[in-house]
Amino acid sequence: MKNAVPSLLALLLISAVSFVSCKKDDSLQDRLVGNWHSSQVKSGGTDYSAIVVFNLDLQSSQEFDLDVITTLPFTGSSTQSYNGDWKEDEAKQDLILTFNNTSSTYEIVELSGNVMKAETVYEGTRYEVTFERVQ
Repeated sequence: MKNAVPSLLALLLISAVSFVSCKKDDSLQDRLVGNWHSSQVKSGGTDYSAIVVFNLDLQSSQEFDLDVITTLPFTGSSTQSYNGDWKEDEAKQDLILTFNNTSSTYEIVELSGNVMKAETVYEGTRYEVTFERVQ
């Protein structure tokens, strides 16, 4: 009987650990939902972070709002706003925004925690955008 108690405790401990380790990973869609703000914007090795800002809100309903804010010396700031539907292509690691019968694809290079690095072509220019999740 004395040996049965430690064995039972060991069995319970192993069972508890196996339940915790079998937690299902969040899907790409789950990890994308949230408010994202660009912390770095580059194109062709040049840093445009002080000039171009992306604010992206990906909602769980798979709707989105995107503001692209451009600030230029002497002309000031202008905002282009887009909204529509979004979807993910888990196999390609792409985020696809659809608005006004147009699609814009963000190739997700990295997605970990509160940081997402993506590449996209915007108005004919390829950008590397690092987003941080806004809490």
